[in-house]
Order: sequence, then C-alpha cells, then structure tokens
Amino acid sequence: MTTFGDLKIVVSHDIGELGPKEGKAVIYNWKWYYNILPLSLFFTLILLLVFVRANRTPRAWLIFVPLLIVNLLWSIFLKVLGAGSVQTSIFSVLFHSYTV
Repeated sequence: MTTFGDLKIVVSHDIGELGPKEGKAVIYNWKWYYNILPLSLFFTLILLLVFVRANRTPRAWLIFVPLLIVNLLWSIFLKVLGAGSVQTSIFSVLFHSYTV
C-alpha cells in the first residue's frame, strides 16, 4: 500500500441462512509512515551509494541493473497474465520481497 488515510474493511462470506452475507464495516486509519519500512532497504542502499566515497563509481551503481530488469520483466508478466488487482498486489508484495 502506497497511500494513507482511512481504510474500510468489510468481511463477507455467504453462509446461507445462518447469518448475514456481510459483516459490519471497520474503519482503520492507515498512517503515512507505515509505508516507510518496506522502502527503508532501498533508501539505505541509495544513501550508501551516495555518501560512501568508495561507492561513487559506475561499477557500484550496477547493483540496480538486475533489480530494474527483474522488475521490468515482472510488470510485463503481470500485464500478459491479466490478473485482478487483488491478486496482482498480493503476488507483487511476495515477488518484491524475494527480489530484494
């Protein structure tokens, strides 16, 4: 999730005559700083490349090439697959955690 604000969560499951199909909605306030932790590894990597003098070479920046290629291939795969947004977001989180 890359946004913030109120998140509305509604549980739904058809249990027939045993009860209602949807439960009561719950509002959860998603803070902006919850998004920082997943990006902290990338920020750390960029800071190390910028502020450590030994890393200020083109060879050190080549670490981004495999990440860019793999993420480009992943985005192409998702477009070809044509999965829904829920499935795409779930598998994208898993994929990005494995690539880093």
